Amino acid sequence: MLTSISNEKRFCGRWVLPIGLLLLNLVFIPGSFAFLSAFPGSTHGNPGQNHPPDDYRISLVALGNWAGHWQVDADGTGGLAALQTYLEERRRMLQAEGGGLILVQSGDFSGATTIEEFTARVAPAPLNIPVHMRIDALAPARNELELARKTAGRPDWDRIPFLSLNFRLAPEEVDRTNLRPYRLVRRGNYTAFLTALTAGYEPDVNGNPIELLRRELKRQSGADVIVLLLGNEADPEKSTSQNNNNDSHDEPDGEQGDPHDENYMEADTEQKKHGPWFNSASILSSDAFRTMFADELNEPADPVSIQPASVWTDQFVIIQSGADQNHFYRLRTGPYVCAIAGRTVCEIEMRFRNHALIGLEQRFIDVNSRGRPYRHIPPDPAISRVLDR
Repeated sequence: MLTSISNEKRFCGRWVLPIGLLLLNLVFIPGSFAFLSAFPGSTHGNPGQNHPPDDYRISLVALGNWAGHWQVDADGTGGLAALQTYLEERRRMLQAEGGGLILVQSGDFSGATTIEEFTARVAPAPLNIPVHMRIDALAPARNELELARKTAGRPDWDRIPFLSLNFRLAPEEVDRTNLRPYRLVRRGNYTAFLTALTAGYEPDVNGNPIELLRRELKRQSGADVIVLLLGNEADPEKSTSQNNNNDSHDEPDGEQGDPHDENYMEADTEQKKHGPWFNSASILSSDAFRTMFADELNEPADPVSIQPASVWTDQFVIIQSGADQNHFYRLRTGPYVCAIAGRTVCEIEMRFRNHALIGLEQRFIDVNSRGRPYRHIPPDPAISRVLDR
């Protein structure tokens, strides 16, 4: 990580001035140690350089589709234990300056389809991974939220900060589960509003959440940062249907499904018991979403420019998991978007002055990758012990 030196020592006696001048010369010798890589797309200087005392840095770190693959890859990248060490180092540095780190997740977190799988991967006794990592908001896939609904009241699950604005709960479930439509987190004197939209079938999820989102964002107008988490899940039935159609091309005529066959009709009826599939990432291209910001931002913006300070546009960040490739850009309507592919980690560092955003830097992180500059990050002992069992 980039470091800054701000040590001050006081001496008494007649050597104060000469020694002080000597120390100043030594302290401000040019050069700094770069950790991983520099932030691309920066709107100001390096993240570790000296800055005015009334400037505060808040780093938003977002995880995507880890699907329970916590171990380091064969090429030495991506380990959850090493990532935790990095996060703790960043937290300590930012908190020492009066800022802080916000950790969120969007997409398939565990890859689990049963309660037993989720517990074994996410909360293996005695370690609850989201709690240990201090994840502020977990916006997992639809199937994981269904598991959370079934396990309401279990201590190992109730401490996990599940998040979804449009996942529908029955009235009697609201007080029994830890799933919340939004969360407010404080870092120093700054507040971040975190919310998420979940992909799924209607009516299990609200497939037209724009007005719901608009209303909630207006209510939270006092927040300094707005973070919207989106998944990118395709309709599983459509995928299955396409695969079956592809397989049927090799079958001789007469052996394909007959619409008048009784079994065929039963299968079709079973699929139609729910409404259409809603992919939360699709709202990025919707006219309704774009018009939410049309009155607030009159001029198109390039990917990393800063418009005159406005929480509604400049301090709004969208995290999209399940992307085809890593991409950081800015919508013409205002918000920044960090699209995450696979297990890559997105970090966005924001610098504030008097609650206005004055600078933003972004990078994608592959912990312990062999890129340059490179430094090996030791794994977090608690996570390592669980993974090594």
